[in-house]
Amino acid sequence: MNHTAEDILKLSRAEKNARKRMRLLALSQFLDCKNRTQVANQLNISRTSVNKWVTQYLESGLDGLEARKAKGRTPFLTAKQQKQLGDFIEAQSQNWPAEYHHALMGQNRLASPRGAAAAI
Repeated sequence: MNHTAEDILKLSRAEKNARKRMRLLALSQFLDCKNRTQVANQLNISRTSVNKWVTQYLESGLDGLEARKAKGRTPFLTAKQQKQLGDFIEAQSQNWPAEYHHALMGQNRLASPRGAAAAI
């Protein structure tokens, strides 16, 4: 974990992910003896973000700067229930009129009984 500011700056230039590049730039400036407030002001980001990134780096090295998958809300249905629901919808959709199949395939309008197009 003995990276210099210049090492981190080189990594940031090679990084394709814009968010990780910003983390690396912030860390590079921090290692270049700038305080966290100066880094935040220069990069136009919140000091809280800089604090979090520096702490993650100090605790976990460069791996601490990797993007983490967002947790998100836990689903209401179990994986088995989701599969059952998908299977049910697929089976029932075979009985739907052709207009509904077109709507599901990306068309935004259904034919109304009188032949005029109606918005979904």
